[in-house]
This record gives sequence, C-alpha cells and structure tokens, in this order.
Amino acid sequence: AASKSEIWTGTTDHRLVQINMPVYQEKDGLIDCFLTQFEKLAKAHGIPSAHWAINLSTFLQGEARSVYHSLPEEESDDYGILKKALLLHYKLTAEAYRRKFREATKKPTETHPQFHTRAKGLFDKWIAMAEIPKDFDALREEMVKEQVLGTYRRELAVFLAEKDHRTLAEIGEAAERYEQAHTKSSNHSTHPVRQGNGGSGGDGRPNGGQAPRSNYVTPSTRLSP
Repeated sequence: AASKSEIWTGTTDHRLVQINMPVYQEKDGLIDCFLTQFEKLAKAHGIPSAHWAINLSTFLQGEARSVYHSLPEEESDDYGILKKALLLHYKLTAEAYRRKFREATKKPTETHPQFHTRAKGLFDKWIAMAEIPKDFDALREEMVKEQVLGTYRRELAVFLAEKDHRTLAEIGEAAERYEQAHTKSSNHSTHPVRQGNGGSGGDGRPNGGQAPRSNYVTPSTRLSP
C-alpha cells in the first residue's frame, strides 16, 4: 500500500505532499478545528486546492470517512463540498455558528488579539454555512433578519422558520399573512410577551421596562416533538 507521501492523484506526474498531522479522532468532536488545521498545513505545503479533498480523506476515519465515501464520485474531489458535508454531519450548521459567535467570550488563556481572531473566524463560518455573499447588502439583510426575528413572539418565529423563508421580503409577507389569519382567533401582537407580575414598572411600561428576551429562530431550528 502507498504511504501518505506516495498517494497518486490519478496521473504519473503529480503526487500529494505528505502532511505531518494525526488522523481525526471521533471522540474529540472538533471537526471544524481539525479542518482549519488541515487547511493551514495544506497551504504551508503548497498543495493545490484541487488536491485537498483526496489528501484530507487519508486523515479521516469512522463516520467522517463514511461521509467522504457517501459523496457522489463527481463531488468527492471538491473540498468545499466535502467540508460542508462533514460540518453538517456533525451538526455544525449556520445556526450553530451563529450561536457560537453570539455567545463567544474571551477565554482566560487567550490574548485579546487571539479572541478577536476566533470571533472573526466564527462569524466567517456562520456566513459561509448560510451561503451569504460577502457584500454589504447581503450582510445587512442577514443582520436585520436576525434582529427582526428576535423581536417576534415564539409562535410566529417558529412558523416563519418552518416555512424556510430566506429574505426579509419573504418574511414580511409571510408574517402579515400569519397575523391576518390569526386576527379573529387571537388578540396576540407581533411584540414579545413580557412576563412579570402583571403590573407596570416605575417607568409605566410592563414588567418594569425590561428588554424582551430574544426568540430568534432560524430555518435550521425546529420545535422538539
């Protein structure tokens, strides 16, 4: 059998360069960190991106290797497709990265620049998994969508998520139809319900004027049965 430094790419004049790194361990559950490490080493070794998928496959085992073999032959050499399939298999969706980004805090062992780099990496992964173009209008659309959905009561937010609406225009139209359909049977509004003692706070607003808790739900979120 060929060693890692002798894997042929299908021709007699191109070989993949051996990368000195351990195989992926299922028990670690850090597939995104493993992929980041692989990408850095592949670039450092000057391996063409067209050869990344087959090279990465030599470091996969268990379920991760099964994901690679499950790809159609015409897609198995596409590193982008393989990477996304692996992330989705391990539940690292756009919503998962959104939450990681929003909840990220500086670790005691991190320097401030390291934390900033990690935060930017989580944001980039969120945007990449959501397949959002990296331009101002697309990013603004996603940020406003998150803000708007976070203000809706959970029933409406879940309804919109189940319909998998991707744009603000679609969300707006669907929310209007939902409210119109429920007007006669419910007196609920699209504003979050503030739980409290039923009275008003000193500022005259319900629940003492506390900010509403976010009910943001993305298309990847579903209610538990």
